[in-house]
Amino acid sequence: MLTSDHPYFSRLKSIILKLKLTPVLMLTALLFALALTAKSGQAFYVGSVEIKVVDANQTALPNYYHQGQYYVMGRYNQRYMLRVINHSSERFELVMTVDGRDVINGSAGHYDNRGYVVGPYSQFNIEGFRRSDSEVAAFRFTTPGDSYAGRLGTGMNIGVIGVALFSEQEQVYHVPAQVRAAEPEYDLNRGEEEADSLAAPTPSRYKSRSSRTSSSTRHSRRRQKRRESTQSEIGTRYGERRHSAVENTEFIRASSQPNQVLVLQYDSEQGLRRKGVISSRPQPYPKAFPDENRYAPPPPSYR
Repeated sequence: MLTSDHPYFSRLKSIILKLKLTPVLMLTALLFALALTAKSGQAFYVGSVEIKVVDANQTALPNYYHQGQYYVMGRYNQRYMLRVINHSSERFELVMTVDGRDVINGSAGHYDNRGYVVGPYSQFNIEGFRRSDSEVAAFRFTTPGDSYAGRLGTGMNIGVIGVALFSEQEQVYHVPAQVRAAEPEYDLNRGEEEADSLAAPTPSRYKSRSSRTSSSTRHSRRRQKRRESTQSEIGTRYGERRHSAVENTEFIRASSQPNQVLVLQYDSEQGLRRKGVISSRPQPYPKAFPDENRYAPPPPSYR
């Protein structure tokens, strides 16, 4: 007859305890991992066009949402690409910038620059700054000083990716000139200028020169501190040559202004922690039974 102290029962108890504890431990480990990882599956959309920041293996980089901004985490010397996916039946033109530099002509980003045209339900990768119709200089994360923008003297815009989407103009049937109603000319900027002139406060005549200088210095220091706290620790290099063939096509924009604009901030893990985008330790989950103990704890001063 088997008794409760038989080795068989001891082994059975051990197996039962393991079976009971393993799911809890696995769940705890999973929650801990989720607290540290980013939302790598999150998609960025500008209109009906999806934008992904992917590595050389087409894997989306970790990304975060913090205080109304989207952030992407990169690593030094990591090659990355911008994947464009059109989910609609229309064509769009995308003017894109990295660190404030246009990805096609390398100039300062502007809506008037030409962009990439994405066809209906099509997708492609933008692998770097365009060198010609057949080559690009690969995107690689690097130090701010070694970045393309840094070398061109525009380091204040390092750490940001911009995408401006333009829709295509539909076919228009022009009304003959003799029956077209005359439209009054109106300066769209006039109202804003008048509002600015009315809202602008008049500086006091009795404010001394020294106080103005002191105030300006304080504002300058605050701007410098804000710039240092938001500055990215990595930039994008004008990297090695890669084959990437394109063709020129005709695209007439429906408007001179983009339909939508997407802005993505990027930084290293250390930089994102410094900015508070990701925390240094996982946030504790609220407990439904905070006083629950698995086993009887020893009393104080127990040895």
